[in-house]
Amino acid sequence: HKAMFARHCAAGDAHVSATGHPKTDALRGLDAVRDDGLAKFAAGRPLVCWNPHFDVRPGATPFGGGYSTFLRWWRFLPAEFSRRPDLALVIRPHPLLFATLGQRGALKPAELAEFRSACRAAGNILIDDRPSYLPVFAASAAMLSDLSSFVLEYAVTGKPLLYLKNPDGPGALEEGVFAGGYCPAATSEPDVTRFLDRVAAGDDPQRAERRAAYGALLLQPEGGVGAAIKRVVDARLAAEEEALAPAEACAAV
Repeated sequence: HKAMFARHCAAGDAHVSATGHPKTDALRGLDAVRDDGLAKFAAGRPLVCWNPHFDVRPGATPFGGGYSTFLRWWRFLPAEFSRRPDLALVIRPHPLLFATLGQRGALKPAELAEFRSACRAAGNILIDDRPSYLPVFAASAAMLSDLSSFVLEYAVTGKPLLYLKNPDGPGALEEGVFAGGYCPAATSEPDVTRFLDRVAAGDDPQRAERRAAYGALLLQPEGGVGAAIKRVVDARLAAEEEALAPAEACAAV
């Protein structure tokens, strides 16, 4: 982000301090937010979180034209997990997703009912609408995600992530492009099944490489990002006070 200011901001990046994002501080203590209900649901199986974006825009292809890939996968994923009792799926939809599907005519009411029915019938699929996503981050072994802030936040956990790419969407945000460099991207059913096969087997060949890369890209300063922001603000206020001191002394004279 600091480098982006250097490239695109007329004032450069001297006024920008790289501290990391304060939302990642909550990810430092995931063990404290583990949920017994999710553990019971997983029943010892690897739990996969699916994060579909709400920006569903019907288009000329199965993917649609928005950031979301829900239209591509809404039938496939429930069917895929229904045949995989070795895994459990928690769907963590954006709060606007289901309403947007109807408002934009992306799914008919009967199709949305079909989706919910398929999830219930599978026996190993849960739609999670609790206020906090942190318990799912703690309980899950891996994530399937459209391009969203979750791609960056989940990276902090170091767990595997499959980027559900929309080749017909708006394109990757510049700050999110790195996800594809260290995580596989999926546009087809075999892409998804290969990833799920590895999760089920506990096979994570890129684990060390991915964690090292994310550790360098996602700042995690000592004491947390909030504390780092406070240090930056304190230092700048002290510098401003020192700069003003000679002027105030002259005015007093």
